Amino acid sequence: MKNNSMERETPRQALVIRALIGGEQARLLAVEARDLVAHLKKLHGLSGTATAALGRLAMASLLMADDMKKGRRSRVTLSVDGDGPLGRIVADAESEGFVRGFVQNPSVEPEPLGPGKWNVAAGVGTKGTLSVIKDVGLKEPVTGRSPLLSGEIAEDVAAYYVRSEQTKAALALGVLEHDGRVVAAGGLMVQLFPDTTERFAEEVERRFRALPPLSALFLEEGDVMRVVERFAAGLELFWLGRQGYRFGCRCSRDVAANGLLAALGDETVRESQEVRCQFCSTSYLFSPREIDDLRKGRKK
Repeated sequence: MKNNSMERETPRQALVIRALIGGEQARLLAVEARDLVAHLKKLHGLSGTATAALGRLAMASLLMADDMKKGRRSRVTLSVDGDGPLGRIVADAESEGFVRGFVQNPSVEPEPLGPGKWNVAAGVGTKGTLSVIKDVGLKEPVTGRSPLLSGEIAEDVAAYYVRSEQTKAALALGVLEHDGRVVAAGGLMVQLFPDTTERFAEEVERRFRALPPLSALFLEEGDVMRVVERFAAGLELFWLGRQGYRFGCRCSRDVAANGLLAALGDETVRESQEVRCQFCSTSYLFSPREIDDLRKGRKK
């Protein structure tokens, strides 16, 4: 199979690349997202553990969104509801190149496993659910759920693929901080096709087991394509494409107003009400008079 070339380029806040490996036996997706994760950390005031957890989930959402059908606007939302102190963690990615996310309790910091080793599983919890909502512009989005296996995010997303989409997938995600600064963040996913040989599947599994910590690998290589080339060394590699992503939020005053009216119901309002977007922290303030006007407008 003839390989096609891809020019290297500086990603925006995140870059996802796609490839086939092993003579079309598997699809590979990889993401570099240091700047995106750093932005999320600053925006939400995340602890180290919260940064690692949301960073991993955001990268997983990018890989999953990039794996969806092209040619139409699509969106994937991942929600982790575990029994750990971080609470609910949500990441939301659009095929048009935007991603956002939040952590319910962003300042939580469980005891680290060691220097620079955040205890993500303790923060997320090992009991709970990973929910996946895929919206490809049809009448209703497709929703799937899978129980958490480890709380480490990567294993939980890989398990979702097997359980809900009958796709064998291997996934590694990593976020590395130094002195409170995100210095590396990346992810690597391989999806095996139904006709993949057992020998090739075993080889992919062996390579994932042999991987060093993925964040350290991204820091060492400094480029997502070189990470892929290192992982796939000796395998036939065919580049498919790339997509840049950056933080973006779909919130608006109208969306905030709808949510506020639904929450208030028929409650009498005498003071101004604030609605703050969990994803971007934008605040919308509504006076009692404006709320009355909105209610009247709905009744017309």
